[in-house]
Amino acid sequence: MLLRFLKIRVIIDGMFIYPLERSKPVVVSVKAARTRVVITDGYHYTKPMELRLQNLQVHYDKVGCVIEDD
Repeated sequence: MLLRFLKIRVIIDGMFIYPLERSKPVVVSVKAARTRVVITDGYHYTKPMELRLQNLQVHYDKVGCVIEDD
């Protein structure tokens, strides 16, 4: 059985770090129209994703990890 033992976090614009907990939403307020997002467990990192939020007021994303027990 594999368990997630590393905490998953989201990094916004290389400066702001928010922990992601299982089944709990995280609300992040951004002021820039273009925002760079990286997801990490401290060891593995995703490619930086650029979100363009010019006309959207709310943006929903789901983050998952293939190496976990559920």
